[in-house]
Amino acid sequence: MPTGVGKSVLFILPAWYQPSGVIIIIILLIALQGYMWQQCKQLGIKYAE
Repeated sequence: MPTGVGKSVLFILPAWYQPSGVIIIIILLIALQGYMWQQCKQLGIKYAE
């Protein structure tokens, strides 16, 4: 799938909808990692580095 089509929504939406749960995501690319942290921060989702 190309970039920008919403693949991240599959794991961001559940974390945003039910913040009391835990979702573990393993990100292999540094560029993608920075993007994901930015998205989580904007949505108010807690994350760990």
